[in-house]
Amino acid sequence: CLQPLRPQYGAADSQSPRASVAGSGRVRAFFEDHENNFWVGTQTGLYLFNPETGAFFRYAYTDHPFSSLSHNSIQCAMIDSTNVLWLGTFGGGVSYTSLTTSGITRYEYSNLKSPYFLNDKSVYCFLGDPSGTIWIGTEQGGLNRLDRETGLFSYYVPVPGDPDRLQSGNIKDLVADRNNNLWIATNQGGLSYLNTGTGKFTTYLNDPEDPNSIPSNNIYDLYRDENDNLWICTLKGMCLKTPSGKGFIQLPIDKTNLENVKNLESFGYVEILTPDTKGRLWGAGPGIPGILKIDPGTRSMTVIQRLDSLVVPAFSELHCDAKGF
Repeated sequence: CLQPLRPQYGAADSQSPRASVAGSGRVRAFFEDHENNFWVGTQTGLYLFNPETGAFFRYAYTDHPFSSLSHNSIQCAMIDSTNVLWLGTFGGGVSYTSLTTSGITRYEYSNLKSPYFLNDKSVYCFLGDPSGTIWIGTEQGGLNRLDRETGLFSYYVPVPGDPDRLQSGNIKDLVADRNNNLWIATNQGGLSYLNTGTGKFTTYLNDPEDPNSIPSNNIYDLYRDENDNLWICTLKGMCLKTPSGKGFIQLPIDKTNLENVKNLESFGYVEILTPDTKGRLWGAGPGIPGILKIDPGTRSMTVIQRLDSLVVPAFSELHCDAKGF
């Protein structure tokens, strides 16, 4: 479900897209478009949310036979520079639609190894670059590159024993640097960097003997700030990579006075990171008993567990809207 938090008022409320539809409270993607409309991706479809009225409008695979999603379970979403909404699904490939017109188009999976299809049916993340190329991170098929002019895909997949390739085909997040090269968060394959000009990958893996290495090979979310610093969310906490630094700066979270730490899956496990309008970062995940507040200037980390009498639970999706909420 959705829980709008308003820290300055110490208030929150809970809203479910459609309580009568089982699984509609399983929110996996939450974002705001250029018109300040909210879109909510769930296990049972895509919902357009009106924050003024609290009403939801549902788009689903089963509800719209002439203009339907490829699958009800939405994993991720992106609005590109041309106002096209891209939706990644769990088992149905990609659906996309222009927000200024009607109709939903699909890119589907095929095992035929054809450049007209995705090489995996489950999609976890998107990234659009200035050339119009759409980069797609998948569950098992590595990185898919869609050329919008030709409509053809090319694929970047792991090759056993080759250090110049991806080390995992499970892609969790994608971020571009100032030169439009890609930082790639993978599950069990560390952090990879793709030079889009040469096609060569550099991968950073955890080294238990090196305190300046990345803390875990399970990377879940990335955020690049205005100074080109890369903030990295992992299974074992957060770290930072600066443009001039060779290693990674560990960002420890003090759990001395925190409640409910023993009930967590893995303390420090951060799954989502988002900026607000005041330059702060907010994080959440199964390993954070509340919401993580980060000051990028001082690199201080504070876990907020209560807003007045409200206990803030651990959660895995987070968005700060245009009003700073």
